[in-house]
Amino acid sequence: MLLVWALLEGVTLLFLTTTAPRAMPWLFIVGYLAAFVAFVKAVTVLRGVSKLPPLWSIVLVSLCFRLLALSMPPNLSDDLFRYLWEGHVGLHGFNPFVLAPNAPELIPLSDAIQAQVNHPDVPSVYPPLAHALFQMLASIHYAPLAPRLCFMAWDLVTVGMLVLLLRRKKLPEAWVLIYAWNPLPILEFGVSGHLDSAAIALLLAALVAGYQTRTRSLISAGLLAASTLVKLLAVALLPVLLVHIRRRYGVRTALLALGIFVATVAFAFLPYLTDLGSLSTGLARYGQHWRFNASVFALARLLLEDSNARALMGGIFALLIAMVVYLRLEPDRAAFVLTGAFFLLSPTAHPWYLCWVLPFTALFWSPAWLLLSGTVALSYSVFSGADGWEELSWVPWLEYLPFVVVLAWHMRVSSSLKRPWGQACG
Repeated sequence: MLLVWALLEGVTLLFLTTTAPRAMPWLFIVGYLAAFVAFVKAVTVLRGVSKLPPLWSIVLVSLCFRLLALSMPPNLSDDLFRYLWEGHVGLHGFNPFVLAPNAPELIPLSDAIQAQVNHPDVPSVYPPLAHALFQMLASIHYAPLAPRLCFMAWDLVTVGMLVLLLRRKKLPEAWVLIYAWNPLPILEFGVSGHLDSAAIALLLAALVAGYQTRTRSLISAGLLAASTLVKLLAVALLPVLLVHIRRRYGVRTALLALGIFVATVAFAFLPYLTDLGSLSTGLARYGQHWRFNASVFALARLLLEDSNARALMGGIFALLIAMVVYLRLEPDRAAFVLTGAFFLLSPTAHPWYLCWVLPFTALFWSPAWLLLSGTVALSYSVFSGADGWEELSWVPWLEYLPFVVVLAWHMRVSSSLKRPWGQACG
């Protein structure tokens, strides 16, 4: 039966390659939900059988799914054009933190890629290691296929790291299917080529290393720094990792790990020191003004001014970090809680942000988060607006309410079974 559902998911993914999400978003959403149902049925079969399929077959099918995604045009998001453009700009000696894509100084470099960059008046929001990846991609193949292949490969690294974490927790390796066959990362990384896959893979690699020897726990600090230098979210796990290392190897090792993290980040920023004041320009505009597909923030916004609601969300997230440190949650469980909280609290909750949470659904069974990885596709209804981008007020209710109901049910069941708090939060 598992093969049947895999074939059905493959067929629906193949159908998605024929759709045009921006022109017919609801057709794409229906197709995605069909693929998601097939995926859920596959997960149900997997968790119900006594004889699990071999790991190689699950990985092979996940690879086939991702190759199918490559045949779909990158029309879900235009972020990859910014990746290529900022890499192109960097290769020509300009600083994308200082010069927005439409800056007059960059007119001689203008091309078809630059014409498709979103928010051309906003400088870069990405950390230095992301820029190193962008420059590498622009130098190898200055076309959309390059980031799609690159970040699909990073997604496969995530699959590999997840297998190692499953082994460490003595869980069946075959449960990697719960992430590897989920259509959300397949499309967001294989079609849209989002760089989050690299940050997620590095975060999971840091978790893998953190559970091993003293030396490898120090390496985990470097890997967490690398993840942060691709996407800043990973820095939220630094206190958790340091407390974990202190408990296992002592204060001196924890301080050494902190030094490695700080030194790695500082070294990456060295080339940009002359323009230090410009590093946060784009990120500040993102943090102050961007808003999309919000859940908890949208509710807070009903009572508070925008800036106050954003400050409240930041405060709640900081308190959650302190809470998981105080409760001494294991790093993988803490990562599950914090990445999930970030998605729910963020004013901007693009579908691919949810991919940070999904690897942990294989480690901590979570029907609520799996359900949200299906209903999040409703956010692509934004393309149905008259000007091609208009949020429908009823969509977030349909997207998030089932998640809340299932999450509350699962927490109640977990509490009755006296599972640990971090696991019950799944």
